[in-house]
Amino acid sequence: MATPSSGAIDLNAIHVEAGGTSGTACTINDADIRLIANKSSGATVGFNDYYNRAKDYAISQTTGGTNVTTTGQYASTIQRYRGYANNSGKGMSNMGSYSPSNDSDYFSNNTFSEQHIEGQQGATSISVNITVKAQNVANDDNAFKSVVIGSSTYNRSDATYGTGFYGGQVNEGFSRWTWTGTGTVPTDDTSAFSPFSAAGSTTSITFRRSRWVI
Repeated sequence: MATPSSGAIDLNAIHVEAGGTSGTACTINDADIRLIANKSSGATVGFNDYYNRAKDYAISQTTGGTNVTTTGQYASTIQRYRGYANNSGKGMSNMGSYSPSNDSDYFSNNTFSEQHIEGQQGATSISVNITVKAQNVANDDNAFKSVVIGSSTYNRSDATYGTGFYGGQVNEGFSRWTWTGTGTVPTDDTSAFSPFSAAGSTTSITFRRSRWVI
């Protein structure tokens, strides 16, 4: 559970949220405590800097791979996917798995339907998608501030945010963050597709509420 958003707060509560054991020795300059407030060693800090803070949400994902082929009048296109998807609503097969499935301090405790990258084979436009199985999850730092996928960091503020319903079903809402860019799209469903590792291997994903990249 995140630290309080106002009112009384003490060092022990901050330490516990950072992953420490209640009642054990700590200082406000300890690395794990500084981490959840994005403070460097020796930086000036007050207890109010630790309101509404949460430790990282670390996920271990078994990467999956799939594609969707669309047949046109003169040529076919192949959209390649790498990562995790379940009931994504994009016409692709489910792929991959991840654990733990949710965290009460992120995305209003909702689970994911997508954590993947996609791009059309032969093209250079790519997009990274994070989608949770709930409509209108708040697009703010309480959802997350940044996410590290493998060794790449994506800021929430740089993403395009959208909500909707899968297949028009009012009980199947979603909230999605999408980052677009350029990259190399693989020609198969198994090779690594950065920032995700090769299908069948593990990709680390870490959501953060306290840090971002400038």
